[in-house]
Amino acid sequence: MERLSMYPFLEVGQRFWVRHFRSICFRAFHPPRAKAVSQEVGDMVTHIATAATQQSSATEDINNSMNQTARLLIESADGAQQSEKACQELSSLAFD
Repeated sequence: MERLSMYPFLEVGQRFWVRHFRSICFRAFHPPRAKAVSQEVGDMVTHIATAATQQSSATEDINNSMNQTARLLIESADGAQQSEKACQELSSLAFD
């Protein structure tokens, strides 16, 4: 049974990074590999930071799209109210 099964809340990608980090930590205890392990950890941090930046950018794009959609819905509702008012006025003129 895989040890990571005790972390069912972690997504597959997160489990990969936990497993990879544990592997690096294990190898870090071997002094000849300390420099290489340090580089691997640095690369991991860079990769995670890049992914976080990309996710933040995508989230901002989604937020902007949602705001634009909300503005369009408000404009549409305003237009519908104006149309209703105009129809009522025309209807009252037709009965006069």
